[in-house]
Amino acid sequence: MEITVFKKEIIASIVTYNPEIPRLRENIEAVLKNGIVSIVIVDNGSSNIQDINSCCSVYKGIKLIYNSNNMGIAYALNQAFEFAKRVSSIQWVLTLDQDTVIEDYLVSAYYDVIKNNNDIVSITSLRRDRAYAKMQDHNNEELEYVNRCITSGNLVKVIAWIDVNGFDERLFIDMVDYDFCYRLREKGYRIIRVNKPCIIHELGKPTIVKFLGKERYVYNHNAIRKYYITRNYIYTLRNYNFAREEGSFLFIIRLFIKTLLCEKEDKLQKIKSIIKGVVDGFKMKRISKYI
Repeated sequence: MEITVFKKEIIASIVTYNPEIPRLRENIEAVLKNGIVSIVIVDNGSSNIQDINSCCSVYKGIKLIYNSNNMGIAYALNQAFEFAKRVSSIQWVLTLDQDTVIEDYLVSAYYDVIKNNNDIVSITSLRRDRAYAKMQDHNNEELEYVNRCITSGNLVKVIAWIDVNGFDERLFIDMVDYDFCYRLREKGYRIIRVNKPCIIHELGKPTIVKFLGKERYVYNHNAIRKYYITRNYIYTLRNYNFAREEGSFLFIIRLFIKTLLCEKEDKLQKIKSIIKGVVDGFKMKRISKYI
């Protein structure tokens, strides 16, 4: 397969917060190798911003937007899309986490979908977790429609981002991507997944523990992440029929039990954060139908 060079219609965005520079460099080079020549990096107040600057200066076509504080993933994503909206030729934004690496020909595979499906506004891929080489579940089809997807590796049409009023900045981090997908679906848009190639992604810092006779993955998120995971999960369950069809409050119970019995660091603070997240999740209201 020949690599298509996307000079105008597709850009990539990478949100950074204290990234590991070698991994960020690998991320950038994978994007460029896929034929995307323009990358917007939105940094959320990293302490190693000078290293990020030095890394970016090696490549052409990179715009760095720097926030003095951590404004959250949703705010940073909206900044990238605002940049894209101001350039009339840009129609799509590929959103990536700082530690994600896309495989060769992924963007070309996405572009084949764009050419043949006018009603698609969000294209995602399978993901393989770097920590334990696990591939996301899928069927044997090259393409399949999905109900939701993570931010990283998602190619989003700018006009659809405008139509649903962007990413909800109140969520800050966690469930930002699913909330966005639910609002796309409320508008009647569809999300499609390319099942080959994939992205190489990392979810937390997992460890394997034995619990009730089975090996289980524990992601060891810090207390702040536990709060947002809990609060935002409950928020989406309460406000979207889609979320209730695909998840349940049992997720929070399992998170609580895993944290209590399987995690070692800052356990008390994490438990407090989960409880606070539950309370705030029930208090949180949608601003409107689409935010």
